Formats: sequence, structure tokens, C-alpha cells
Amino acid sequence: MYALERNLEDQIKRIDKPKPGLIFPEINDARVMIAASKLFDYADILIPSPQENVKNLIITEKIALEVSVEEFMNRLITVDIDESHLLQNEFQTELLKLGQGKKWQLSTKEAAEWARNPLIFSIMMVRKGYANAILGGLHYASKDYFTPCLRLLEKEKPVFELGLFVLPDEHPSGIFKENIVVFSDVAINPAPNAEALANIALGTCKIVRDLIPESVLPTINGTIVCYSTKGSGEGASIELVREAEKMMPAKLAALRKDDPSYTTIQIESELQMSVAISEKAARKKIKAIENHPAAGKANVIIVTNLDFGNSLYHLYATTWPESLKLPPKRFQNPKLLSRRPSNLSKRKKPHRGWLGSPRLPLSRKRLLLPQNNLQNQSRLLCHQKTMFRNG
Repeated sequence: MYALERNLEDQIKRIDKPKPGLIFPEINDARVMIAASKLFDYADILIPSPQENVKNLIITEKIALEVSVEEFMNRLITVDIDESHLLQNEFQTELLKLGQGKKWQLSTKEAAEWARNPLIFSIMMVRKGYANAILGGLHYASKDYFTPCLRLLEKEKPVFELGLFVLPDEHPSGIFKENIVVFSDVAINPAPNAEALANIALGTCKIVRDLIPESVLPTINGTIVCYSTKGSGEGASIELVREAEKMMPAKLAALRKDDPSYTTIQIESELQMSVAISEKAARKKIKAIENHPAAGKANVIIVTNLDFGNSLYHLYATTWPESLKLPPKRFQNPKLLSRRPSNLSKRKKPHRGWLGSPRLPLSRKRLLLPQNNLQNQSRLLCHQKTMFRNG
């Protein structure tokens, strides 16, 4: 089975950029503390809670950190929301402005309450540039967590989620190279239009290329699947796929121009699932198979609607519970971590970000913050279901 975590950790260690900053809104959970203690080498960690509250939680619940309590408290950045009056005022003003004319428009009192809520406070920390990303979702229902993120964080559309699986060795061989398969979109867009579908396909393939090295997957073979193979069926969803297909060459050419390594991405469309993943079926149903190099070799499956994508994700997650997987990741049209940093030596010194900002009643003065996962995935400092970046 492909060592997903180890590969991602190795890539992160080679990144020659300042540490990003990550804020955890769920402040009373031992799992957050454990995950945070594993991330100090990769990100600056901020928790919106008084320092003494964090320390008391660790001691009272006897949380088994990766580092000593003393080191943890020295490296952690804490912000006391109740004492952060300037930030509360700033966030309240911004919330009132953002909600104007919208269904969720707030009164002054409601905006003040929102600004004191740990989740909203953390989201606004990202929006206003005091942090780079937020990681949460342990205690919040998906709707309660993602709705304010989508409302309050600037984003490029479409936003989508992908699910990446490294299937166990017991999975039938010869279907997915290295037993790696990705599904998208699995959680956000019920019925994307043609341009959104094209962007989801391109963005997903780009992300997978950034995550998985060419030595493991020489090509990223994306396929938009449907119930038709190259004209064998008709219908509204087929027309949608064909419209998306027309947009793909220009979008793919622009991506390759930006980074020649993306020439290893191939995207097919209007294939049935069997034709997408079986070379035998592809040779049987596609006449000029030589003109469709990704057919029968798909490792990235793009779907036309959320019913299909969500069902695929849960089918594989249930059937192969022992697989390695990144739980569904939420992305914008992505600007990802570079996987080929030009300088693989030492990291540059982190830029000073909000170091020493008089607005922040910090227990320790350092810099920004984000990216990553909890417990056994806490070292995958890339893209997590519950992580949101701004912009």
C-alpha cells in the first residue's frame, strides 16, 4: 500500500516557505491538543482561548501530547477572545458589512455575539489576515461549520470536495494504478453547470498531481463519467458533459503553461464508469482508442451530480474501511503548495506577519498560521476536509 502520510510529510519538509498559520476553533477537545502538538514543525498553531484554560485542560484530562506541556505552551499562540476588544469590534463591523442585503443580515447585537463565538472569531481571524486557515469540524455539524466558512471567507468558485483513497492490497489489482483513486465532487455542488464541472475536473486533477509524485503516478488520468460513452446516449446530463469537454482544452493548456509538470494530466469525458476504469471495456466501446490515452485508466473520477459523487465516496469508505484516505477535502480552484520547491535546503525565516500586533492580546508573540489534520492524520499538512483557507 502506498505510504501516503510519509510521502506528504516528506514533501512538506522540503517546502522552502515561511510556516503557515492554523487556527483551531474547537478549544476544549483533547484531540485538538494532540493534533496541535504534532504540527509545530509544520505550522504556527493558534487557539482562541486563554493560555491558562488550555494548560488546565491538558493537565486535568492528562492529555498525551507529542511534546512536553512546557514546550507545548511555549510554542502555542493563544488569543483570549474576551480580552480581544479591538478584534471583536473589527470583526463586528466586518460582519455587519458582509451581511448587508443578504438573507443572513445581522443586527448590531447579533454581530457582536457572532464576533465572540469561537468559530466565527476564528473564521474572521482568517478573513482579516491574522491567520491563514481554520481547521475544525469535530463538534460542529457539517452545515454549521461550512456555511459560515463559505459565507465569510473569500473564495474562487467553484468550491468542491474530493475524496482520495489508497486502497488496500486486497483490492482487485489492475483497476487503479497503485490502488489510488480520487472522487470529486463528493459534498458541495448538487448539480454543477458546465463551466463548474470543467473547473472541478481540472482542479481535482491538479490537486492530485500536487499530492502524488510522478514516480508513483506517472500520469493523472481524470475522467468525467456519465451514462454515455462518446455519443452512445443522450440527455441533459450528457449535454452538460459535452459542454464541459469543449472548455477543457483551453483550461488544460493554460494550466500546463503555468507549470509544465501538469503536462502529465490527461482528462477524458463522456465515458461510462466501466469504460473509464477498464482498458478492456475502453477498447471495446471506443473506436479510435489511441486518441484517448486516459480511457480505461482513470484514477480521478469526476461526477456530474452530488448524488453520484457522495454515494461513490461512502461506498468505497464502507467497503474498504482499512484503506488510507484523506477524508473529503474542501477546495477552491486551487493554489496549492509547491511540490517542487526550487530550494530544498533550509526554510527561510518566517515573515513577521502579525508579530507584535498591538491588536492581539497574545500569550506569546510569533506569527501566522495553517493547515492540517487530526490524530493519525495530523501530519498531512496539505488539505483537510475541515480546513478552509482564505482567498
